[in-house]
Amino acid sequence: TKFHKFLPGGRYESWSPAETVETRINIPAEPDTADDLPRIQRELRQFITLIAKYVPIDYYNPIIRHSTSTKWIYTKLREDYDIQQKGIHFLNIIDLTYDHTGQTTPIGFYNNYRSMIISNLGKKDDFVHWKKEALPEDEKLSPSHEDLILLNVLTLLHPKLPAYVKQIYAHKMGIDKRLMDFKTEILNKAKIYIQEIDSPQLSQLGAVSIQPSRTYNPQYPENRLRNQNPTARYNQNFRQSAGYPAQRQSPSQAAFPMTPFCRLCQISGKPRNVFTSHHIGDITCSSLSTKDKQLIQARQNTRIATIQTSRHLEISRKMEIHHYHRSIPRVLPESHVPRRF
Repeated sequence: TKFHKFLPGGRYESWSPAETVETRINIPAEPDTADDLPRIQRELRQFITLIAKYVPIDYYNPIIRHSTSTKWIYTKLREDYDIQQKGIHFLNIIDLTYDHTGQTTPIGFYNNYRSMIISNLGKKDDFVHWKKEALPEDEKLSPSHEDLILLNVLTLLHPKLPAYVKQIYAHKMGIDKRLMDFKTEILNKAKIYIQEIDSPQLSQLGAVSIQPSRTYNPQYPENRLRNQNPTARYNQNFRQSAGYPAQRQSPSQAAFPMTPFCRLCQISGKPRNVFTSHHIGDITCSSLSTKDKQLIQARQNTRIATIQTSRHLEISRKMEIHHYHRSIPRVLPESHVPRRF
């Protein structure tokens, strides 16, 4: 466009301030000639006026009268608004935090963090004091630098998020892929991952992976009870409290106990220690959404309440048949022996 020559790197990237030289440019740059100067001066006035209209009104006159380049304008605004990003101002990046209740998305937060890094990259001929040399060319972000930026952003989103991402994506990355290859997928699911990390069910799942030998061994009674569905668990508790003899397992059940397995997590590509830590439909399943978990929990609570009600009615009916006293509690302790009239 006609304004490109006034941008950094253009033929007229700098000019004289208007209060010193009213026309700002008096010497043409090749391939322009003296005949082109009136047109170039007119285009520069338009260029500066357009910029001045999009900044606060207090800066209109300073930009019109004192500006010498677009870099001068940017530097002036950054100094006055304390938004500089080089030198000591680079440390402002530590003040960047993610608000889970705000409107900023994880992708937006990543872009803000990355922009602050890019703004601090050196330009050609910038002097690096600790190396005692000038940069031969503009700095660029390397692939390893990009991976590190994404990893830092995940840590800022949630301190436990990098470890959780490692557990899910380790088998996908292998040895020939980078973290940035999964950037879009990870950031789009970041809020879901954070909810799963903060849920108490996921904390129990983490405890399972730490002690697999004790947790997954079916010979322990507490594990057989945990793997039962709510109906079977309630029936077993009721029979024990009412003094009924314990039910015996069939030879096939004793020889081949049910091993936890979640087909949904396996299809989703989760590691083996995840899809063998629970049954499909368990509310601890990380492949289920929060809404699905709430629906499953509500149905389980409804089934338990229905079973308790039917059990109570059955006990009341048997008590009437055998002439037991009507004030006997719903669930009898083991030491209590009901008496006849």
